[in-house]
Amino acid sequence: SFSPLHVSCRRPFFATTVLSSPPRILHVFSSKDATSVTDWKNHAGLNPILEFSTFLVPSQHVQSVLRDPRVQPFLAGTTTFEGRSKIRLVQSYNDTHQLILKRNSSSKHFGIAHGPTHSLQLDASYFSISNILHILNIPPVQVYEQVGHVVILDLLDHHQDYRYMIADVFLNILPNVKTVVQTTSDNNSTMNKLNLLAGTNNTQ
Repeated sequence: SFSPLHVSCRRPFFATTVLSSPPRILHVFSSKDATSVTDWKNHAGLNPILEFSTFLVPSQHVQSVLRDPRVQPFLAGTTTFEGRSKIRLVQSYNDTHQLILKRNSSSKHFGIAHGPTHSLQLDASYFSISNILHILNIPPVQVYEQVGHVVILDLLDHHQDYRYMIADVFLNILPNVKTVVQTTSDNNSTMNKLNLLAGTNNTQ
C-alpha cells in the first residue's frame, strides 16, 4: 500500500442486507427536529491533503511505465483509500508530461525522472461510511437494509442523538439513495413504523 501523510484507521464493514422486495409500511412520519445535522462534509478528517512522491513521465510513455512489472510494486495507486475510491494514479502536469504517483518510501527511479511532490485534496467521497462515522466519533451502524432507493436503518439507543447525521451520510455516500428512514417500534401493532430521517418522503 502507499504511504501518504494521512494514516487511516479501519473499522469493521457493515453487515448489509439487500432485500428483493420492499417491507410492508404501516405509516411514515417525519420528526419535527431535523436541525441537529451539521455540515459533516467539511470535517477536517474528511478533507485530508495527501502528499505523494512522483515519477515525471512523457505523456506518450505513461501506459508503458504503468505496465512495467519492475515499477508496479512502487506505485501508489495499487490499493484503495479507506476501502472506497481508488486514488487516480496519473495526475496532469503540463502539455507534454504527466505525474505518476508512487510510494513515498521509494527512491528507485528505473531510469525515470523523479517529479515534484504532488498534493492531493480528498473529500468525503473517498471514505467508506464506516470510516466516516468513526472520524465523526459516531458509533458504527452494524445493520441496514436497502430497498431500491430507500435505506432502512436499524438504529440502537446510542445512535439516537446522531440519527439525522447518520442518515445524511448514507444519503450522500451510497449511490442511488434518495430516502433514508429509521424503523421504530409501535406498541399498538406488530408492525414497525418508518421515521423519515433524510431525503424525500417516498418509500414506494
